[in-house]
Amino acid sequence: RVANKIDHVNELLISTKPDILILTEHGLKSNVINHAKLADYTLVSAYGRKEHIKGGVVIYRHNNIANKTENLEIEEYSLEMVCEVTAVKIHINKKKSLFLLGVYRPPCADLDTSLQVLTDALDSLPTQRNDTLIMGDINIDNFNGASKESTALNALLAVYKIR
Repeated sequence: RVANKIDHVNELLISTKPDILILTEHGLKSNVINHAKLADYTLVSAYGRKEHIKGGVVIYRHNNIANKTENLEIEEYSLEMVCEVTAVKIHINKKKSLFLLGVYRPPCADLDTSLQVLTDALDSLPTQRNDTLIMGDINIDNFNGASKESTALNALLAVYKIR
């Protein structure tokens, strides 16, 4: 049940109190996400599947963080069962911002198509002037730097100066 999962996440949040929370594979359909409330957190950005079960990615921010946080509305680049993305911009000061992308890529998703989704999402952001952080579950073993998947992902990230 969704209510049980939300209760479990709320318990974890009480003890850890992160400023930003990214959840992948939340399993909520796009028409239900806005009803998933977490104590002391506000939903900033979300992608939920329309057709298939599971998957998805959401970004919440703690209500106490002073930095302005805005939805970058990149969900249009998501492809169900291939690569699902959402993103926020966190204003650090007047001249500096942080782009935070939440990504979920299922284990069996086509690598080239997934990396194209990620490329399209990154291309939509002015990343050259701001730091960009990608978090989530890409299902690529990046510790094995010799794999085709790892090499392709790292080549893509290098284009955007992301390590």
